[in-house]
Amino acid sequence: MGRIVALLMGIIVIGSLSGCMMAGGMGGMAGMSSPDQSAAASRQTVIGAARNSDVQVTLEFPAVTAGNDARITVRVQDTARGQPISRAIVTVLIQGGDGGEPDPDRIQAIESAPGVYEATYRFTAAGVHTATTEVLPGEEADALSVSVRQDVAAATHQAGRRSRLLPIAFVGTAAMAAMMVVMIVL
Repeated sequence: MGRIVALLMGIIVIGSLSGCMMAGGMGGMAGMSSPDQSAAASRQTVIGAARNSDVQVTLEFPAVTAGNDARITVRVQDTARGQPISRAIVTVLIQGGDGGEPDPDRIQAIESAPGVYEATYRFTAAGVHTATTEVLPGEEADALSVSVRQDVAAATHQAGRRSRLLPIAFVGTAAMAAMMVVMIVL
């Protein structure tokens, strides 16, 4: 009776441990991101800047995958004083693909912090997109414009695909249980 209890306890422990290993301990699935996320993470944010005697504008266009939103950030700073400029009028224009679209999408950026303006845009198609910001820093200041290009990755869909690691976990658990039986019996 004691051997049977030990065997059952061993199977439970081994099954738990093999599940933990598959879920993230030994190269498992816990820390893995979806292909969409890892593709976007491998690319970089594209940054462009323009400056005149009074103002510097910086445009940040993050890596993004088609079907997802991107937060485009524009920073506006007074170059003489080194201070952020609030209450500027900041517009972001998005032109997709080869520029074949007649009119770009226009988004009014919202000030999220002093001198920091953000616009969120959902990219529906893959390909090279151009983000252009038009900044009017004040009533008497000249407008500044900055453009950058970013390659929007195609979305990859994993729906309906089964994990290949789950069967391996079951086989590993069965193999460990068989080893426990052999160890207890011998």
